[in-house]
Amino acid sequence: MKDYPADKIRNIAIIGHGSSGKTSLTSAFLFDSKVTSRFTKVEKGNTVTDYDPDEIERKISINSAACFLEWNGHKINIVDCPGYTNFLWDARASLRAVDAGAVLVCGVAGIEVGTEKVWEMLKEFDLPRILIINKLDRENSNYKRTVESIHQAFGRQAVPIQIPIGEEGNFTGVADLVTRKAYIFEKNESGKFKEEEIPSDLKAEVDKKVEELTEMVAENDEQLMEKYFEKGELSPEELIEGLRGSILNRQLFPIFVTSALLNIGAQLVLDGIVSFLPSPLE
Repeated sequence: MKDYPADKIRNIAIIGHGSSGKTSLTSAFLFDSKVTSRFTKVEKGNTVTDYDPDEIERKISINSAACFLEWNGHKINIVDCPGYTNFLWDARASLRAVDAGAVLVCGVAGIEVGTEKVWEMLKEFDLPRILIINKLDRENSNYKRTVESIHQAFGRQAVPIQIPIGEEGNFTGVADLVTRKAYIFEKNESGKFKEEEIPSDLKAEVDKKVEELTEMVAENDEQLMEKYFEKGELSPEELIEGLRGSILNRQLFPIFVTSALLNIGAQLVLDGIVSFLPSPLE
C-alpha cells in the first residue's frame, strides 16, 4: 500500500439516524474513487460495508465497518456507523478512532432522534463535523425545511455551503457557495458532472447565502473581519482558510447536499473532507 504522510490522511465517521443513507453514500465514495468498479447498493446486498448476513437480509447496518480510499492525493479512512438505537453503542465506540464526523440528515424526515443522539456523541468527543443533507431526490424531500430543522436542533453554527439545484425528482446538481460554481450531474449513477455558472434563477439566493457565510466565517477571525470590513468581501482563498479554521475549532458546521443513490454530490463531499476536516496531526 502507498505510504501517506500524516497530513495527507483523514479519519472520519459516517454517522446519523438509521436509513439516512450512510452506507449508500459510502458506496458512492468508493465507486467515485475507483475502489469499486461498480456502484454497489444496499438493496442488492453487495455493499462493501454491509457484509454481515443479517445486515444484507435486513438492509440495515448493525456493525461499524471500516474502508478507505484515495482522493486528491489524500487517504480517507471511513467508518460507516450503524444508526438504529440498538446499535448506537458501536457507533459511539467508533468515534474514539476518528478525527471528525460526517452527519447524514434525511432530506425528507429532517432531524430525527438518532441524529440528535449522534450529535451529542460528537460533542462529547469534541470532534469537528460536517452535515450532509441526503435523499434530496426523494418525493417530499425539502432542502429549506431540513436546514430549518438543523438550525432548530443544532443552532445557526450549522451553515449551508451548498444549495441544491432542482427539487425531488428534478434534483440534478449542486450550487457551491465557496467556489460559486454550479455542478450539474448526470442522473445515471455515474457521478459524472459538468461545471457551469450558477443558474440565473438561483443567483440571488446564492449571493445572499454567500454573504451570510462570509459574515459567519469573518466573525471567527479578527484579521478576516478587518478585511471584510475594508473590502466588503473575502477572496475564495480567504473564505476557504477561514472556514477551515472555524470547522477545526468547532465554531461552524458546513452543510453539504447529496443524493447518494443517484451519486449526485458525493465527489464534492470528498473534496470538502480533504479541504476542511483535520488530519491526525491537527
